[in-house]
Amino acid sequence: MAIALTASALASCAQTTPPEPETQSQRLARELRELIGPAACTADSQCRSLPVGARACGGPAGYWAWSTQGVDEKRVADLAARQAQAAQREMASSGLRSKCAAAVDPGVACVANRCQTRPLAGEPRPVRAPAAATPDGAGAVERVNPQAIEMDRPFLLRHGGTGWLAEAALAVGFAGVESDSRCPKGEQCVWAGRAAVRIWLRQGNGDRETRLLQTAPGAESTTRVGDLALKIVDLSPVPVTGRGIAPEAYAVTLSVSRNKSAESAR
Repeated sequence: MAIALTASALASCAQTTPPEPETQSQRLARELRELIGPAACTADSQCRSLPVGARACGGPAGYWAWSTQGVDEKRVADLAARQAQAAQREMASSGLRSKCAAAVDPGVACVANRCQTRPLAGEPRPVRAPAAATPDGAGAVERVNPQAIEMDRPFLLRHGGTGWLAEAALAVGFAGVESDSRCPKGEQCVWAGRAAVRIWLRQGNGDRETRLLQTAPGAESTTRVGDLALKIVDLSPVPVTGRGIAPEAYAVTLSVSRNKSAESAR
């Protein structure tokens, strides 16, 4: 009876937390994404870059890629302007500020039949920004320093690093280590322990998603992205008793492969 009452109380508590209301800038950004759609293309000449969002000191928060195929250019421009104005008003009323470094237009290209922004090399480390300042509502943006990665070949990312799989238009970023309870080097441990690693993913013009991967073998060490599987292979350095590991000292080895279950279903 006590267990049932406790479960009921927990369920009622979970239901009393309402979702955060969508701001005007977030709603307009969502409508803009829907208008742009998949940004299908057959040539680079069909692709355009679009300034979106706003920064407190002026200028856009970033750039999106879109295709001129089947999309009204005036509607896209008008909606992007309204979204930027809404983001600017929300920042002014909240008193929060975004980073003031000018957003660089990365240019666009037709990759895997979709218009994509080109990866920028050497972009500065991010600064925490309010949700209204970024078109997709994400608070923090990771440093962009992409390296080319290949299917079925392990690749290493250092803290804040980004990989780019061109054939799948997939960006993979190493956001940090959430926790690390791995057995220290040279110690005799009853349990090997595990580390939880934060990875972010973005495919095509989709929103960026954060995933948590575990170093221990099993399902939690792999995550799915469409018909792809991203797996954690290794995390370094190994802990040493009495020595802490600085967040920026971590490096993760990952691999991307085709999801075998998806391939067999084809």
